[in-house]
Amino acid sequence: MGFGLGASIGAALATGEHVVLVTGDGSFAMNMAELITAVDNQLPITVVMLDNHVLGMVRQMQSLFKRQRYSQTTLDRQVDYVVLAQAFGVGATRATTPEEFAGQLSAALLVDGPTFIECPIDKDEFVTPVLQIGASMDELIVNMDDVKAKMGR
Repeated sequence: MGFGLGASIGAALATGEHVVLVTGDGSFAMNMAELITAVDNQLPITVVMLDNHVLGMVRQMQSLFKRQRYSQTTLDRQVDYVVLAQAFGVGATRATTPEEFAGQLSAALLVDGPTFIECPIDKDEFVTPVLQIGASMDELIVNMDDVKAKMGR
C-alpha cells in the first residue's frame, strides 16, 4: 500500500511512456502529495482510483479468512478526491459506469500530463488473484467462484 504512485512516477520518468496506475483510496491517500511531483514534471500518468471507503485488500482478507471480523479497515472519509486532484493541478474526473470509465480513460491517455479518474465501488467488491494467508503462490484464488466457495456462498 502506498507504493503505486511513486512507482508510476519512476516508470514515467524512466521510460517516457504513459503509465496507468490502478490503486485504491487507502493506498492513494498514503502518498497523494506525490501528485505535485507528477504535475511539476508534467508526467504522463493516469491514476485510476477505486474508491470503496475502506482498506479494500485488508477487508477482503478479513472477509475471506477471518470470518468477517473487521478491524481498522473502514476509513469513513468524506474526501472528494476529484476536487483534491484538481487542487494539485491534475485533470480529474469521476466515472460511475463502465461506459463513463472507458470514455474517460481514452481521453486521459491522450493527455501529456497527469490525469486522475475516481471510480466509486462497493466496499465488498473483491479483487483477484488473492493469496491465502499462509498459502503458497500455487494456491492463489484466481476467480470469483473460488472466492465465493471459500466464503461458503
